[in-house]
Amino acid sequence: MILFLLFTISAALIFILLETDALAEYATKLRIPLPYLKEFMEYRKTASGVIHYIDFLGLKKDTFFVRLIGCAVCLSFVFNFFIHIIAYFAYGWVAVFYIFPNFIMSCITYFLLKILSRLADEQPN
Repeated sequence: MILFLLFTISAALIFILLETDALAEYATKLRIPLPYLKEFMEYRKTASGVIHYIDFLGLKKDTFFVRLIGCAVCLSFVFNFFIHIIAYFAYGWVAVFYIFPNFIMSCITYFLLKILSRLADEQPN
């Protein structure tokens, strides 16, 4: 049962990285150097729309790694792969068989969280 619920870790991490500015905020507070962080903070003060750090990073530096962390499906696969590699040491080969179902469930959970977040942000008429 615990193996099947590992997708929630992946979905939560993806939601935090792609839909919030938690990475930039914590990096600023903890003084962790991230590429283009100062530029992002200045841009965010003057920008009229909402842009997150990962999106801004994609505008500044278009590389494979940035596109990988900016894609929810790609990031879901990578997170699930590494989570199940770690789970392999605790549960053995049975953990490997849960990679793809958990990958699908983490994508679905992420997109449901995204929809719920947008519905919660909407102002009632």
